[in-house]
Amino acid sequence: MDATIQITVLVLGAIFAGAGIALFAKRGISGQNTIKIAGMEFQLAGSSLVVFVVGCGLIALATRLPNVSTKGPKEPTPSAPPAVQATPPEFNVQFVYQPQMIERTEYVTEPDQFPRETINDFLRVTRVAFGRDGQGHQIFQVGLALKNTTEKPIQLDLTERFFGLADDTGRTATLLYFCCASAGDLLSPGEEREINLFFQSSGWVGKGVTAQHIFVRVQGLLPVVRGAWKIPTLATAD
Repeated sequence: MDATIQITVLVLGAIFAGAGIALFAKRGISGQNTIKIAGMEFQLAGSSLVVFVVGCGLIALATRLPNVSTKGPKEPTPSAPPAVQATPPEFNVQFVYQPQMIERTEYVTEPDQFPRETINDFLRVTRVAFGRDGQGHQIFQVGLALKNTTEKPIQLDLTERFFGLADDTGRTATLLYFCCASAGDLLSPGEEREINLFFQSSGWVGKGVTAQHIFVRVQGLLPVVRGAWKIPTLATAD
């Protein structure tokens, strides 16, 4: 049923119901009555109660008619990215990047927070590996080491919000797993904490790869304001 018909029936029902109430107030239950609605005169004979009941019936009918939208089909709502898992995904290793394939391209730190001679050791990428899960999705594993290079304990605030994986065209990977979160743990002088990340991506391995490089990005993990490590994509010959 067209939405216009539904609206028309609803309006007519409201007119008749209103007319019945008006007639009852003016003439009582019965009698010949004239009423003006939207500048038009209507001659209504008989019981004003009947007129009112007819109007209510039309309103009830309008509410039961199918509600057809004239705006076309609704666009599907994009699905939210998967939440970070509590356990690491299935990971079948296919390629491990050698240390010489991992190049640090950015490392901006807060001034005067750590000894300059040891600040480079505060955060390092120790492992990058590619593999697939049981469904064949491309998975990248990234390992980092965070080391207290000061002479005093430092308090850790570690969550997944600091880390990302993206290529040189702006495409980003989805973080599946992060280990391990820390809120207030103390890291003693010289002590290291391992950070393990799993990302799901697409388009970085195989034929027709358009991106040249992938970047492990760290931002806001003070004293590291920004850090980036570059690795090549894994294109295969046609």
